[in-house]
Amino acid sequence: LQALDPPGFCNTDVTRRLSGSLCEAAYFSLDSDQFVLCSFEPPEVEGSEGSCVGTETTTFSCTFPPSTPTPPLSPPFLPPPSPPPFEPPSFPPPPPPFAPYDGSAAALRLLSSNGDLAEPGFWTLEAVRLLSDASCAEASAITSVGGDVAAGSAIVTTSGTSCTPFYCFVGENVFQREPGIATSTWRGKTDSNDQAWLAIEFSAPTAVGCVQFAQQVSRYSSHVTVQVKASLGSEWETIGAKATQEGCPVPFSSNSCCDEEPGWQCEAVESISLGTLSPPPPPPPPSLPPPSDPPYAPSASSPDFGCLEFESMTEVRELGQWCGGGGRKSDPDACHRAYATTFPNDAFTPGYFRAPREYRSPNVRVQRQRCVHNGLEGDEGRCTMEAKQYQCPLPISINCSRAYANDIQRPPQNRWCSSQTTKETCEASYARAGEPWTVSGGLRGRNYRACVWKEGEGCKLQDVGFNCRDPDQEALCIDVWNSVVVSGATCGGLSRELARAERIGYRAAAARIGATFAVCEPCARSS
Repeated sequence: LQALDPPGFCNTDVTRRLSGSLCEAAYFSLDSDQFVLCSFEPPEVEGSEGSCVGTETTTFSCTFPPSTPTPPLSPPFLPPPSPPPFEPPSFPPPPPPFAPYDGSAAALRLLSSNGDLAEPGFWTLEAVRLLSDASCAEASAITSVGGDVAAGSAIVTTSGTSCTPFYCFVGENVFQREPGIATSTWRGKTDSNDQAWLAIEFSAPTAVGCVQFAQQVSRYSSHVTVQVKASLGSEWETIGAKATQEGCPVPFSSNSCCDEEPGWQCEAVESISLGTLSPPPPPPPPSLPPPSDPPYAPSASSPDFGCLEFESMTEVRELGQWCGGGGRKSDPDACHRAYATTFPNDAFTPGYFRAPREYRSPNVRVQRQRCVHNGLEGDEGRCTMEAKQYQCPLPISINCSRAYANDIQRPPQNRWCSSQTTKETCEASYARAGEPWTVSGGLRGRNYRACVWKEGEGCKLQDVGFNCRDPDQEALCIDVWNSVVVSGATCGGLSRELARAERIGYRAAAARIGATFAVCEPCARSS
């Protein structure tokens, strides 16, 4: 402990006063040959602080053998062999430049790989326009494209279309709309090659020097490639690519970054000039190995990683971002400390992320996906959402706690709303609706509905309810994660300290804290 910065003693840190295992894993030095082991003295009252101290009985004098001297050289002395001449490391050759482009195309397409999509598998384009000049000058916009598409003389094809139960938002839409004014878009999905693309085939070779497009705020690509065909029978050739913006903050009711500034002058419009592009940079040289003793952080593939790890990470959807936003594309550490909640969401439950956590509904489980970085630098850096999904329990919300406490159907009551004869007792009551169901991880959900008073009719069951964890299941670790043990230390805080100190997963650390402190007991049997 004296080697720490600042130096410490056994009783300095509150975690050692609360945990015998942390206390007795520490020692401090008196001088070069005297060392004192820390010893834990349990508290008189369970749940309060104990003591972590060093005593005479735990003081040891240690002598260390001198280092073995180097034996003298035996004659005849020969100098060591000369090191081999330095050879610089070899790196793979840079990628080939973009294909030559004469400014004319028989067909053109916008392309994104699945790994660059904010929501894997889906890409939504709000509007696309083509311009003849590589400077993207407004006067060079090819205004006939929309009409050609509508007339069928220009043919639009896509990697696929994501349909709702009522409508399919097809690719032809985007060439006939403007950003922020679009009433329908192309809601695309990836093909069997894990690529999403939108292509247009012209009736005759067309001069195209610039492509502009607007993406939806959530289903966007962080890197878009432009490809052309010189003739209809030729192969696609890549002639440009660009790392794009990472979404934008928008009002809840909108999916467009251009609602407040509609039209092609909107700042969220992306432009790719096809006449002045340079090839992508070569891959960076191999990076230095990590420090020998990095802080503990289980990887996504580690069996130690579980739902509790998310409690110390950044949730990007609450910030109105996806993994690639907030500078995480160029910051691998920040990327790996972030995750996205992909269910529930604003599409499933409007306003979900805008509600305070303690009032959110549904309140059964959340689906979380970690953000992972590709390890590259500069424009090639990507922070994307990994495919693995974690189904995690939620702390019980205030809404659900109120429903539990006022459930008039809970045995032995077994009553319905109609049994409440006054407006006051009616509007303070809730009733279970239907049977509980089981979701991922063995969690059970149950639907509750409020009782509502209707003049002339009495107390009735509300038509719409909300989903909660089944109260008949025992409490989970997440329910006591923020419960205070003593001196401001919480079950979660102590678990994090223990995980860092002993380089173990949060689940294992929480189980030990739960076995030590009564208030944290659910952590000893659940994660």
